[in-house]
Amino acid sequence: MKNKKRTIKKTLPHKKLSVTLLACIIFAPIIFAWFTLQKGYPKSTRNMSFIWMVLSSAIIPTKFLIAGLMLVGIIGRYLSWNRLNNNIKNH
Repeated sequence: MKNKKRTIKKTLPHKKLSVTLLACIIFAPIIFAWFTLQKGYPKSTRNMSFIWMVLSSAIIPTKFLIAGLMLVGIIGRYLSWNRLNNNIKNH
C-alpha cells in the first residue's frame, strides 16, 4: 500500500476591511481598490472594490459632464438675459 500524503490546506484568517480603507475605496476607488489585492482580503471584498471602481469610473465622469453642461446653460441664459436687459435700457 502506498502512503498517501494528506495535505491540509491552511486557511489564513481574512483581514477585516478598515473603515479608513473602505472610505478611501468609496471616494477614490481607482487608487485604493488595488490595496485589497494584498494577502488576506477575501475574494468578495476584492470583487466588490473592483466592481465599484469600474462603475464609478463610468458614472462619475457622466455626472461631471451633466453638471458642466447645466452650468454652461445657466451661464448662457444669464448672459443672454443681461444682454437683453441692456438692449432694453439703451433704447
